Amino acid sequence: MGYRIFILCLRQVLVNWTTALRLSWFWLLLLLLYFVAASVVGGIFFVSVTDTAFSTTVPESVLLLFVTTVAGIVIALVCGAAVAIGWHRYVLREEIPDRFYVLRREWPVMKYIWRGVMIGCLSAIIAWSLILLALSLLSPDFTELADPSTLQLGDFAPSLIAMLAIGILMTWAVLHIGLILPATAVGQSMSMAESFRLARAFSGQLLITAILLVLFGSIPSVIDQLLIDETSSSYTAFITIPVSLVFS
Repeated sequence: MGYRIFILCLRQVLVNWTTALRLSWFWLLLLLLYFVAASVVGGIFFVSVTDTAFSTTVPESVLLLFVTTVAGIVIALVCGAAVAIGWHRYVLREEIPDRFYVLRREWPVMKYIWRGVMIGCLSAIIAWSLILLALSLLSPDFTELADPSTLQLGDFAPSLIAMLAIGILMTWAVLHIGLILPATAVGQSMSMAESFRLARAFSGQLLITAILLVLFGSIPSVIDQLLIDETSSSYTAFITIPVSLVFS
């Protein structure tokens, strides 16, 4: 049953790709432009720090890098909220976009972002708690990891398995409380406790869904790692962003 939930969601995106494109074209373009601009700013910051001839421009470069980072966070939040709200309303209320547009006035973007940030903070607390627990169990003596030359490929297997398990558990928890987001998108009010109560009956199916989401959601990262040595991050963004949208 859990894999069917994942397949159904993926099929909805692939079959209705034109609708997904109408909802995301502007934000996808904006994200791509931001990645290019951020790469330029990163290059300026690197030159100002490493080249003594430009040492006087370091404060200005730090400020520019800070502004760029904040702008990226804002763009990512608004982008994610706008696309998600449009998709929720399309699936749940059959609001079919008949043209290419950015967002609508009645969409609760700020409320959606706020609730998304709440879930993100709670997820971060859960993740870091699990990470600290895993570190205490897997690496009681950190001095063994100090010399990379002594590490073998098999030494990373427990850590990799632990990180996958943490990702699955965190995703599983988010799926239980995440019903507040589609409810917010269609103008309904729902608490995290109520979301958890409704999703608890499908905990087993959601666990399988979480496993599939983590495994398939790692595809953009794998693509990025395979290409990062041969091309710059600004070019890999053109590949990883569309793939991320498909598996989100």
